[in-house]
Amino acid sequence: MNAGNTPGYLLKQIESALCRAFPSKTKLEMMLRHQFTQNLEEIARGENLTEIVYKVVDDFNTSNSLAKLLNKALNENPNNASLKAIKEKFEITTSLFNLLHPLEKQIIKQMEQAYRACCYDKLGDNLEYEIPDNLNDILDSLDKIPQQNDNEKPIIEFVARLLITGHIPKPIAEKLKQWLDENDSAAQWERLIKTLKFKQNDLLLDEDGRVIKSENELLPPRHSFDSNWLNELEAPEGTVKLRSKFYLQRENEAKWLDKVLGWGETIRVKGAHQMGKSSLLARMHQRAKQNSQAALYLDFQRLDKTCLSTLDSLLRYIADRMTKHWRTSRSPDSYWSSSLGAKDKLSDFVLEEVLENADLPILLIFDDVDIVFDYDYRDDFFSLIRAWHNERAIEEEWQKLNLVLAYSTEAFLFIQDLNQSPFNVGISIELGDLSPSKVEEMNRKHNSIARSSGEIDSLINLLGGHPYLLRMAFYTMATGNMRVPEFCRIAGDDDGPFAEHLSRYLRQLEAWPDLRHAMQDVLRKHKCTNNEIFYRLRASGLILGHSPDAVQARCQLYAQYFKTRL
Repeated sequence: MNAGNTPGYLLKQIESALCRAFPSKTKLEMMLRHQFTQNLEEIARGENLTEIVYKVVDDFNTSNSLAKLLNKALNENPNNASLKAIKEKFEITTSLFNLLHPLEKQIIKQMEQAYRACCYDKLGDNLEYEIPDNLNDILDSLDKIPQQNDNEKPIIEFVARLLITGHIPKPIAEKLKQWLDENDSAAQWERLIKTLKFKQNDLLLDEDGRVIKSENELLPPRHSFDSNWLNELEAPEGTVKLRSKFYLQRENEAKWLDKVLGWGETIRVKGAHQMGKSSLLARMHQRAKQNSQAALYLDFQRLDKTCLSTLDSLLRYIADRMTKHWRTSRSPDSYWSSSLGAKDKLSDFVLEEVLENADLPILLIFDDVDIVFDYDYRDDFFSLIRAWHNERAIEEEWQKLNLVLAYSTEAFLFIQDLNQSPFNVGISIELGDLSPSKVEEMNRKHNSIARSSGEIDSLINLLGGHPYLLRMAFYTMATGNMRVPEFCRIAGDDDGPFAEHLSRYLRQLEAWPDLRHAMQDVLRKHKCTNNEIFYRLRASGLILGHSPDAVQARCQLYAQYFKTRL
């Protein structure tokens, strides 16, 4: 790494390690004298150890000698765990930086994609999270991701994913593979290769830097192969980016987006897991902001248990988020100090601090709001939302409030008084499978990997019109240089492209015997004897059907996989 180029987060960690290893000015001075025959006063003066160490690290960094400083410090204090750890991290990080920095502008999109893929468990569907757009920030963010264990390093997974799917120029790709061989002591790289049906010993790279299996297994070249197109591929994980070329608009989406610009709208977006709810909400959120309207997106999946523990804590959280997002003139404290109930406190706050100060309608989006169904106060919470809807007919200011509720579970199973429910008013949007024409559009967006209508039909027969499964299919074929027939053969394998997706469902079914038995009945008898479980399975996305007496697995992939494992 060039002088002065060490990432700031790494410099701070080096400073911290040195302070722990040499906890006094005297000990630091002795180390420098013994190891460098250098006087501390020549580098840094003062009495504050933190400031002195900062100056020492800055001096060695400027002269491109940080590695030497760490080696000598470890010679002086060979058993210090902090020094050992920071020395290893420094060597790994700087060697990777030297490889990638010259190509940063050329492959930044691939690096962003690899970063998102390897830390999706942290990002989830967070619309407000910004993906780092430069190498330093990516390395910084990777360093902050909690490790599952000491041997699993996010930086290793990042490089592995970058090499497998990033379309890296061959000379750099070969160096990255060598870097992994040298730094991947836990064999993360080998395991990731195995999940993609590769064998590490057979791994080769073509002239474009794509990973291939072996010289004996090369597939025919992709139809009209365009390396620029491959660079634009995005891993199908989480919310589809607002500017993504791979997003598919639903047939009525333009009308739905127009609705968020109106006055006094309540919009209900219902769909099973991974059917595109959050991606649609992101575009509603964007549409309102483009129209200069205030908009707030709240994902209930992100809420801590403390926020959800009581009705008061949840409503106070919502008020706090509004204050932070819209910078209200008064804080919720003045409202929560009154003797009113929590529902009245939040309603007064919304009316007086938000609506009365708004010239245009505001948009309030609640994603995964059905999480509240699990709590005893659910009737109180949803009756409040229904009350806001009803207030529009009485109080003009409430017409400025547009509400969007996204959920997957049948509300009537949990709300006792349907007259107090917000799930039977307003505009209903139900996200189902993609139509065949939309699947064809998705194929075109992926460079027409499926070369005929017959191959498209094969994918639909296997996966139905499930948006996530189809995108994963096209992505897997594109990055693995794979044709439709081969993909269909390996789709349900335990180490195939849907391994994580299918195993997660399997764990959930095995954890709940009533769900497992009901799913067995669906697969064998096409019936579900328990109404509540029928709706739970349908909300999860595992089954299709309008009544418990006529149901089936959502797609052949699910039917084939679960028949052999339940």
